[in-house]
Amino acid sequence: ILGGLGMSWVGLVLFLGTGLMHSIMWPCIYNLSLEDLGPHSKVGSGVISTSVIGAALLPIMMGAIQRGIGLIVAICCLFIYYAYITFFAVKGAKIR
Repeated sequence: ILGGLGMSWVGLVLFLGTGLMHSIMWPCIYNLSLEDLGPHSKVGSGVISTSVIGAALLPIMMGAIQRGIGLIVAICCLFIYYAYITFFAVKGAKIR
């Protein structure tokens, strides 16, 4: 099916799809996290906003891992990151 498009088009479509998924990820995490916090919503909101800094440090950490160990290991670290986000969306947000 994709043979006529070439791998460069597939990569481009996947890259754009990743950006689309990231654009809706944070609002969903924000809403799921603050649900049912009641009076602790302000603190929870601050913690989530602060975690954006952690996400900003991820590329720096990946660069260090890539230089020290290798590119494949650095990319595999993203799978751990996305696995946790998937866990949170499916089960973690429901644990109370």
